[in-house]
Amino acid sequence: MTQPTKILVAGYSSWARAPENPSSVVVENLKLHNWGDTDIRFVHMPVASEPLYQTIEQLMAEFQPDAWVGIGVSGHYDGIALEQMAINWRHFTKIPDINGMLANQLPVINDGPLAIQADFPNERLVDALNESGVNAKLSFFAGTHLCNQMLYTSNYLAEKNSQDSNYSKKTLCGFIHIPFITAPQGEAGQYIDTPKTMAEKPLTDAIALAISELTQHIHENRTN
Repeated sequence: MTQPTKILVAGYSSWARAPENPSSVVVENLKLHNWGDTDIRFVHMPVASEPLYQTIEQLMAEFQPDAWVGIGVSGHYDGIALEQMAINWRHFTKIPDINGMLANQLPVINDGPLAIQADFPNERLVDALNESGVNAKLSFFAGTHLCNQMLYTSNYLAEKNSQDSNYSKKTLCGFIHIPFITAPQGEAGQYIDTPKTMAEKPLTDAIALAISELTQHIHENRTN
């Protein structure tokens, strides 16, 4: 009997740059979507650097998803960006995480590889989004803040877990950058001169389409 596809969607919560993080809004909206037979879990991730490894490790151990979908905001994109690479650097000297932490050229994981390529079918997802009228592209630099950290850590742990007999499969891990829904105001708005925005419903629909396309990819390539 074919097992249901298990997807974990992890969207970042509010922080200094995004008091109303669109990632959290999209995650809440996606809970209302009809996912059919897909076993899908939605998680709000604190923008906290030091606990991130343990948080991802615990979620993967509990749920053992077929795919991990990270979502974070970038005010520089006027559409959807699928991240191809993560680097082993944390470098954010001006914009702290929610615990007030700043990082100056710190590794994401000590002794980890310099870079990790996401194993998401990113090109397929970008093509599907563009065909539906959504502005989507591949990105080859996820920054050096927590979006990059999630992409790096999730892929690192997925590879590590794939060598553990307690895990029956390797989790596909990727990260999607989205624009703001409403441009941040006041102190939060100082970080980006003219942040890009996208309306809430088409943004939610775009991520739902990406997840559906990802699920189809998993169905087509699974062996059990």
